[in-house]
Amino acid sequence: MDTTKHIKFLAKVILISSLLTAFGAPFFEIQMPPVLAEYKAQELAATNVEDDWVLFFVALPILLVNIASLIGISLNKRWSGRLFVCTSVAAFAVGLFLGPVVEDPFAAVFYDFIAVLTGMLISLLLFTRSVFTEDVADIDLEDTKTSSL
Repeated sequence: MDTTKHIKFLAKVILISSLLTAFGAPFFEIQMPPVLAEYKAQELAATNVEDDWVLFFVALPILLVNIASLIGISLNKRWSGRLFVCTSVAAFAVGLFLGPVVEDPFAAVFYDFIAVLTGMLISLLLFTRSVFTEDVADIDLEDTKTSSL
């Protein structure tokens, strides 16, 4: 079974959910309890300049390439499947070194939702047949290009 349509759908949902979460997270912080908001403000004030450079030169390029790979998956680009898997694993690895994060519960739910969708997409990319896998000799590429979600 060709799972290209499912993969493209998940990529679009992840992309839209990520954008909504990135722009909606500041609105959720209003509902954060005062003690947590104060702690978060103290943590932001106490961050080291070295941490900011690491984020800028390591995490930002990974994030931009991950977004580009999601767009590539939506456009049926073969290179984008492997690139998405690699950048997702790299983003997870970078996240381990950033330490604990205080988030509003609503924003945390959206982040977890995106993490689950990312895991689903990675498993589809690695373990199913699609345009993004290497063994596509008998998959009709024209059929997958003309069908859209």
